[in-house]
Amino acid sequence: MYFVYQFICCCCFTTITEYPVKITPNELVLQYGGPASAICTTTVAHDGMGWEASLGGISRTENVTILDIVTVYIFISEGQQHNLQCEILNVALVGKLQVNWYQDDKLLLTETFNESKAEPQNKTSTLTLDLKKEHNKANFTCETELLLGQQGQNPKVVSAPYTTNVQYAPSLSESDTREINTGENFTLNCSANGNPLPKLHWEYPVAANVNETTRERLSITEATSTNAGLYICSATNEVGSATKTVTLHIKGIIITHS
Repeated sequence: MYFVYQFICCCCFTTITEYPVKITPNELVLQYGGPASAICTTTVAHDGMGWEASLGGISRTENVTILDIVTVYIFISEGQQHNLQCEILNVALVGKLQVNWYQDDKLLLTETFNESKAEPQNKTSTLTLDLKKEHNKANFTCETELLLGQQGQNPKVVSAPYTTNVQYAPSLSESDTREINTGENFTLNCSANGNPLPKLHWEYPVAANVNETTRERLSITEATSTNAGLYICSATNEVGSATKTVTLHIKGIIITHS
């Protein structure tokens, strides 16, 4: 809880019309229960000095809180626009409020509010994202800060992280052509990137020496001419699909020496 006090120093003078009174500082921002001090000085003789505080004009911030980052979605795909909202509750001194949006450790957006209203109120800050697959599994946080300057520490509150789940179509490496020797062992790989995890499907010349050892790997043992041809890997998920083709050539006969 923070209070803003404006102090009034009163001096009684009988012989002058100007009142050279100085208060240092003339405004204090204090945490509730914390100490406060100010100095009132004058350079001329006076008949008395006293203090007044603007109790009726106190601005108060009680328990500034963030109600996490709010978003409602079922399915977010790459290329869609998505809004994250940060709800800041019960904050006074809104004109001194600054909201910072972060993606992991990177600052994305800073927002301030040009308001002089002193009563506690609720505010909302919105971050708009044009979603890309690079945003998948990124952590977004909302940080609020009261910029009190030299009048006091700048209290901060940080939201719980919000992790995005961006769905995007599979991608595969480019198609290519490979050439191996007769009798050589050979492995074909098909690694797909996508969210949700893509399902893989192979199409190839059927032969007894060809085995799908894992979902991504196709092995040829002691290649023969029957293994020549097109090896097609297809990756599919709910968002889209991709295809990679490897053209395999079998050359020569391996000559061994006894």
